Amino acid sequence: MPTGRRAARELALKTIFQVDVGKQPVSEVLDGTLDQFRYTVVAAVGEWAAGARSSILEKAVPPGGELSTQSKRQLRGIAAAVAGELETLEERAAERAREAIAESGHFNAEQAVQEFAADCERAREGIRTHASKPTLFTAHVDSLAQIALQAIPQIEAVFEKVLGPVTASAEYAVKLVKGTMEKKDEIDQLVASLSSGWALDRQAAVDRNILRVAAYELMFLEEVPVGAAINEAVELAQKYSTEESGSFVNGVLGALAAARKPSASLADT
Repeated sequence: MPTGRRAARELALKTIFQVDVGKQPVSEVLDGTLDQFRYTVVAAVGEWAAGARSSILEKAVPPGGELSTQSKRQLRGIAAAVAGELETLEERAAERAREAIAESGHFNAEQAVQEFAADCERAREGIRTHASKPTLFTAHVDSLAQIALQAIPQIEAVFEKVLGPVTASAEYAVKLVKGTMEKKDEIDQLVASLSSGWALDRQAAVDRNILRVAAYELMFLEEVPVGAAINEAVELAQKYSTEESGSFVNGVLGALAAARKPSASLADT
C-alpha cells in the first residue's frame, strides 16, 4: 500500500464515506482502516520471514545418505522449532505495528522499533537454544540456524524502514477523519453555501465526503499547501465519482480557498 498524505487522504475519504453512507460507528470503521496500514508492515516482514522459514523446512534433512526414521524426526523437529522462532517474530511485528498505529491516537514508531529489536534478540536466543540440542548432525543443524539468524537483521531492518512512513501516514489519516467528523457541521454549512445551490444531500455521496475532507484541511490545517489539498481532492473525485465531479470539487474548493486563504497560491504543492 502506498504511504504518504495522498494515501492518508484516500483512506480517510473511504472511512468517512462508510460512516456517512453506511451509518457505521467512526471508531469501528477507523480501526479497519488502520488495519490496512498495519498490514503493510506485517506483509513486508512476512516476505522475509516466510522465505527463510521455507528454506529451513525444505533443508531440514540433509540430502544423500541413509538416515534413520528417528534421526529424520529429530532434524525435522529442530527445523520446525527454528522456523517457529521466525513465525513468532512475525507475530511480534504485528503486535508492535498495532501498538504503534492505534486509533486511540498513540503513534510511536520509534518505541515500536526499539521493542521489536528486543523481540529479535529473543528470537536469536531461541534459535541458538534449539540449535544447541544434542544431535549427531551438529554441522547441519548449525546451517539451519544460520539461515534464520541471517534473516533476522533483514527482518528488523525492513520493519524499521516500513513502519516509520506507514505510521506517519496512518496518523495523518486519523487526524483527517477525527477532525472532519468533529467539524462536520461547520464544514457542511460553509460548503453548502459555496455549492451553487447544490445542497449536500443532493450531492453524490463521494463528492460530499471528498469536499468535507479537503475543506477540513483548507479550513483548519494551516500547514497543508492549498494546491496539494485541492489537486488531490480533484484526483479522488475523478477516480471515485463521475466525470463532472472533478470540476465541481475544484470549483467549490477553489471558492473555499479564496474565502479562507486569500493570500495562498493555488499552485502551492
